Amino acid sequence: MELLNKVRGLKERVKNREYRYLLKRLFPGGNPVFYSGKQLIMRLSEPRRFEKVSVGATRRCSYEIIPLDQNGLEELCRAFPQKEEKFRRRMARGNGCYIARKDGCVAGYAWFLDVEGNDFLTNSMWRLRLDKKDGLWMFDVFVEPAHRMRGLFVCLLSKVYDESKSRGYETLYGEVFYTNEASTKAHLRVGYEILKEVKFYSILGLKIYIVTDPHRDVRPTLEFRYSLNVKKYKL
Repeated sequence: MELLNKVRGLKERVKNREYRYLLKRLFPGGNPVFYSGKQLIMRLSEPRRFEKVSVGATRRCSYEIIPLDQNGLEELCRAFPQKEEKFRRRMARGNGCYIARKDGCVAGYAWFLDVEGNDFLTNSMWRLRLDKKDGLWMFDVFVEPAHRMRGLFVCLLSKVYDESKSRGYETLYGEVFYTNEASTKAHLRVGYEILKEVKFYSILGLKIYIVTDPHRDVRPTLEFRYSLNVKKYKL
């Protein structure tokens, strides 16, 4: 059953054209020679609309949603062993996360970080220089397939939104792969807008980002980052 689920997951990745994910599975020791993709940078621009949707969702929510602590991290790593190293690294860097439980199992999670923190400035994945740092940045939200279409996605967003407001911010940011139409539609439905479109290329660790603004007729900006992370193996 576990192997069958992995095969189904890979088929879904191929269907969504998530080639970067597939290449990273083939090159676990570091960055592959080349990969490319496109992501949408989202911003919660209609807070009243979102609050209205989230009130209804949280009332119907049958999940326990709690901030991640050390015990929760161990639980999350057991549920997603292929992501254990990544999750532990995130927590060590001070990234925040909410996890959703039901019947003793992890049903979903939402990772976020503070745009004022060093991790936002140094991590090569954060491609956008925000003109106004007025919200937390969500970069990995996942709901198990068996728990989708039950309002859990909105409930997780609502928890991070409350966290953002408690820190004195006004909104939320997030990123979605261009090919993930379901996630894009879900964000737009609850009050997000597409802030930027980012095409990215990686060649031997050199990251090239082309950032465009879909709302304004301006020239794209070009950014470069270098982040080669290849493990060394003894012969």
